[in-house]
Amino acid sequence: MNILVTGASGLLGAHIVSRFACAHNVTGVDRNPWWGERCIQFFQGDLSEPAFLRDIILTSSPDILIHSAGMIDVDGCENNPDRALQSNVEITSRLVENTPPQCKFVYISTDAVFSGASSFWQETDEPKPLNVYARTKFEGERAAVKASAHLILRTNFYGWSSGRKKTAAEWLHKALRDGEPINLFDDFFTTPIYAADLARCLEATVNSGYRGLLHLAGRDRVSKYEFGLAMGRLMGVSMSNVRRDSLAEAKFAAPRAKDISLGTERARALLGFEMPGCEQGLRRFLSDQAKSLSQR
Repeated sequence: MNILVTGASGLLGAHIVSRFACAHNVTGVDRNPWWGERCIQFFQGDLSEPAFLRDIILTSSPDILIHSAGMIDVDGCENNPDRALQSNVEITSRLVENTPPQCKFVYISTDAVFSGASSFWQETDEPKPLNVYARTKFEGERAAVKASAHLILRTNFYGWSSGRKKTAAEWLHKALRDGEPINLFDDFFTTPIYAADLARCLEATVNSGYRGLLHLAGRDRVSKYEFGLAMGRLMGVSMSNVRRDSLAEAKFAAPRAKDISLGTERARALLGFEMPGCEQGLRRFLSDQAKSLSQR
């Protein structure tokens, strides 16, 4: 199959490319250079340019398009809503409009679409986004639904990046290793999944033929503080530098939902296996640090 991946040099996009390139003809597109060792067709450019977007789709002739590109800086979206709208909604709409009818359109969404007033949100629960980032990602979902064959995945992931800029998990790992002071929220809850595990689950979902909405996330609901403690414990480092903090007292440009944990019962029933737990994912994350992208 021909598979086109947008955001191919991002944290998740790169892991998706590496996973699918083992058995398929993969084309990647990103503003930044490709950093994996798999040999793929790659285009560097800006999907906000309509001609470039159309040419990429015509050249790659995708059977599956996995759209993982987007603006993910929550406060950046709040401060620049027009750019967020373009990145998360308008580009998604143009991709759908230019995608061949027989092509499956896979949209990577976010757990942030929920209000935070409950836990283990299900696919049947009504989204109530609290900030510009979440609203534009939800609008992106609505655009993706217009594809004749669509798959919308909500998730929350972490992992090792290209090194171009540090991810939150990489920053946390360095701070724990170096004994730097860290404040972590004990009242902000997610169900994080390691990016390599998410790519594996995505591949299994695509192979199943499933269409519609699906939550792919970790099994365990953890606060940022609990996540940091788990990582530090597995690293065998002192936790004396880690302090509890509160999301309720934080000063961000964008409001945050306090609990965006996802229920994954539908995914478990579909795929026939449990989503990885927090410690299981972190063990893989730590063991993969020195590995190349294709070895993860």
